[in-house]
Amino acid sequence: MPRSGSLKQRITIQERAINNVLGDPIEVWSDVQEMWAKVQPMRGDELFKAQQMNTRINTKITMRPYPGLSTLHRIIHGSDTYNILSVQNVDSLGVDMLLYCEEVRTSGS
Repeated sequence: MPRSGSLKQRITIQERAINNVLGDPIEVWSDVQEMWAKVQPMRGDELFKAQQMNTRINTKITMRPYPGLSTLHRIIHGSDTYNILSVQNVDSLGVDMLLYCEEVRTSGS
C-alpha cells in the first residue's frame, strides 16, 4: 500500500455522456473529480502479468478510493488520457484503488 506522500501526481476523473444533437449522438467527457495519484507506465514482468488480463493494459494508477469509479470513466494526467480497463481495491480495506489503464494515443503521437 503506498503512503500518502507517494501520491504526488494530479489526475482528473472524467465521466462520459452522450449528447444528441440534431439526432446525431456526440460523445462528451466532463470532469467530475481531481485527485492525487501515482501514475506508472508498466514494464517487464509486471506488464506481462497485467496483459494476461487484458492485452491493452500499459499503465497503472494508484489512488485513494472514489465511489462509483468504473471502466465507464477515464483519467486525465497532464496532456495524457487513459481509458480505465480494470478497477481493483488493493487491500480490500478501501484504502487504495489500483486502476489498470490503456494510454489513449492520438493519431499524431
